[in-house]
Amino acid sequence: MLNPAGGPEKNKVGPEAIRDIREAVQTIQKRSLGLLHFVETYRKVTRIPKPRFRIFPVSELFTRVQQLMRPDIEKWAIEFHSSVQPETLELTADPELIEQVLINLLLNAIQALEGRAAGRIDLSARLDPAGRLIVQVRDNGPGILEEVKEKIFIPFFTTRQDGSGIGLSLSRQIMRLHRCSLSVKSAPEVETVFTLKF
Repeated sequence: MLNPAGGPEKNKVGPEAIRDIREAVQTIQKRSLGLLHFVETYRKVTRIPKPRFRIFPVSELFTRVQQLMRPDIEKWAIEFHSSVQPETLELTADPELIEQVLINLLLNAIQALEGRAAGRIDLSARLDPAGRLIVQVRDNGPGILEEVKEKIFIPFFTTRQDGSGIGLSLSRQIMRLHRCSLSVKSAPEVETVFTLKF
């Protein structure tokens, strides 16, 4: 094909330009997937259902959660202990939402112990001196640095490369919907303790 001046047409796309276009399209695709993931994650944070309160035994809740987490606990050879004092302890809350909080906390504990020798997780429930129910998830992992301790509850903040940063934020929101609290104490290389106070 000739251009108006009579010479061959010179608007062919070279291999370098094609490579640049391909990279640009791949970048756009990755960014689009990232935005979709962000939107989906944000919806999870903002769409927590209203708690449906009922009375249920804490021991039943602990048994369900332990069964769900057993494959991961066994995979990393983690020593797991669970205790409810007294055994007849009952909780008035939304069992599904509180189960989700415990799953989030146990997943974090398991991830903290991945590949570490003599990993241990303790899940416990008791009454404090004021008669309030206290549930704790304790692990002997690497711990949480003081400067990031409160940031871990901020949506999308994460210290893990593959983390979404919503598990702890979601958990604290669920506890607030119950008019209860979720807090953390950590001593690096000694223990981390998450406390649910009802």
